[in-house]
Amino acid sequence: VQSSLSSVLFTLVPTVLEVGLVSGLLTYQFGPAYGLVTLGTVAAYSAFTVAVSGRRIPIRREMNQAENQAGARSVDSLLNFETVKYFNAEEREADRYDAAMKRFEVASIRTATSLSFLNFGQGAIFAVGLTTMMGMSANDVVAGAMTVGDVVMMNALLF
Repeated sequence: VQSSLSSVLFTLVPTVLEVGLVSGLLTYQFGPAYGLVTLGTVAAYSAFTVAVSGRRIPIRREMNQAENQAGARSVDSLLNFETVKYFNAEEREADRYDAAMKRFEVASIRTATSLSFLNFGQGAIFAVGLTTMMGMSANDVVAGAMTVGDVVMMNALLF
């Protein structure tokens, strides 16, 4: 309970406050389109992150189970090496360990791939939002509605 409260209080509240202030400042200074793009980008980023992270949980759990099984196989074989040797089961134990390591390897690759997808998607969403804002501000500079200093301020607020 305390970690959840701490997480909400020290992570979520400041983030929501910052997004609200930046969106409000951009809306006030440059118009509602800038605030909407900012909020839309944050909403898309958040929705994508929650959706993909939810799909990653079982993949990560599978990898952890495969890693635990491989570790258990190796510890079991090492602790009982005399019994394994006595029954001439070295090859069978090695095959069981190899199979467990193969499952771990496959699960590990799936985990890394899903993390890469998450990172790529987040980067793409942020890049589209930033590019949209910079395109809008470039058009406003050409039209004389914004100065280059305004573009620099907007870029600083977005990063």
